[in-house]
Order: sequence, then structure tokens, then C-alpha cells
Amino acid sequence: MEREVSVDKDRRKYEKIKLYLEYQCYPMWIYDENGELVDNNIASELMNEQSIVKALDAIQETYDNLFEDNEVSFEFKGFAQEQDREHFLRLVSETANSIESKLSDNYKVENKIILWEFITLTGYMPFKVFYFNLY
Repeated sequence: MEREVSVDKDRRKYEKIKLYLEYQCYPMWIYDENGELVDNNIASELMNEQSIVKALDAIQETYDNLFEDNEVSFEFKGFAQEQDREHFLRLVSETANSIESKLSDNYKVENKIILWEFITLTGYMPFKVFYFNLY
């Protein structure tokens, strides 16, 4: 999937990046120092990090595929198998850790992918969910 990336070379230090899932949106949300949304795309500093780009694409594709969306209905269908859910959670955790290690000098990175609404939808609440925020 090709994506246009806006590159802002004047980014100030300590902006915030939130990893967050929204149906058919990119899972990276970039905020300025005032908390205003700047972009919903890959951070320019990560454009050449193909493993991170591919992982974020896979995370969003997996999330989008958890829903049935057609002319008749839009509904959550969930993971087909438990190991699919576990693989997804591992990918999210590993990707968030990689992003944190690459961007922690310039951004505060928050992993908000595993939220109460997602837990409620999937019916799954792993113990490690409480350790997903990266500060």
C-alpha cells in the first residue's frame, strides 16, 4: 500500500506519538506540543524503517479485518483463533518497543492500541495490557 508522507523538518522536540487503532486509519497519530493532531501517518523519522512500516501496516490490516463492513452491516467479528489474537498482541508490543527505541529522543510514545473498548470488543484482557503504555 503506497502512502503519501508529509515531511515536516521543523518538528519540535517532545511531540507525542500515540499508537491507536481506528477502523481504516493509520495506527500512528502525531501530536504537537499543544496536544493538537498534526498527522495520522508514519513519522518522517521512520519512513526508511521498513520493518516498522510493514508491522504498522499489518497491525492496521489485522484490525480492519476484525470487522465485517458491507452494504448490509458493519460489525465486529473478532479473531478466528486464540493464537491469532496472541500473535497480534505480540506484534503490537514488539512494534511499540521498536518505535520507542527509535523515537524516544524526540517524542513521547504512547501505545494506546490496547484500550478498554478493544478489550471489550474482543472479550480478552491479558495481564500485560496494563504495561503497554510506554513512557
